[in-house]
Amino acid sequence: MAIENCIKANDSRGFLALSLTLFLTIASTLFAAAFTYKIMTFKNRQQFNCQKSLLDTQTSQAKLLRHLLNLNPVALSLRKKRKIATRVRNAARSNPPALAAAQLALEIIKAQQRALRAKQNHIILQSSLAWGKLRLKLASSKPNQRARLTHPQKLAVIKQPDRWGSPTYKPSPSLEQLQISSLTWAYDVKIESAAISKALKQNSIRLHIACGTTLKRRRSKWVPILHNPGKA
Repeated sequence: MAIENCIKANDSRGFLALSLTLFLTIASTLFAAAFTYKIMTFKNRQQFNCQKSLLDTQTSQAKLLRHLLNLNPVALSLRKKRKIATRVRNAARSNPPALAAAQLALEIIKAQQRALRAKQNHIILQSSLAWGKLRLKLASSKPNQRARLTHPQKLAVIKQPDRWGSPTYKPSPSLEQLQISSLTWAYDVKIESAAISKALKQNSIRLHIACGTTLKRRRSKWVPILHNPGKA
């Protein structure tokens, strides 16, 4: 009887040990699965934020480009008016009253051209400030986040000077390439499970996220699109 009791006790202890081992294995697997899910969810969310921050800025670039190109008809109109006003002024040189009126009309057109050039320059400046605003926002990221942003210095447009004082602008033939922006983000995600931290021999995991955007011509408009940051 004593021997049987001893055998039963050993069997019970063996069963308990096996059950405990199985429980620990299942628990570790569940912890690992939960941590992996957390990491993937976090990475997907940050990938979305990465793309959105660039697409929002590129959307503003597309609007500024449209506004700049929409000023071209105004520039051409003022150019034509100045040519005519100049000819009228030259023809009125022998008539002082007519000359004074013609000169005044010409000066008004020149003032309108200066206002137009100021508006054009302001639009181009705004394109640079938009990227600067995003860079400033990224600079205030949390301590466990490090971001690196590359972007064009200004709108990829070509100025077409005119001796009559009304320059026009056109998109660069390489605008899609020149307008590329990219953002890389490094995150340190703390490992909250002591068991997983011990198994990995580290307290956090570093995640690297990258995204890119540019502008692409579709029909008659330039629109923001995603761009593979690893693509030349």
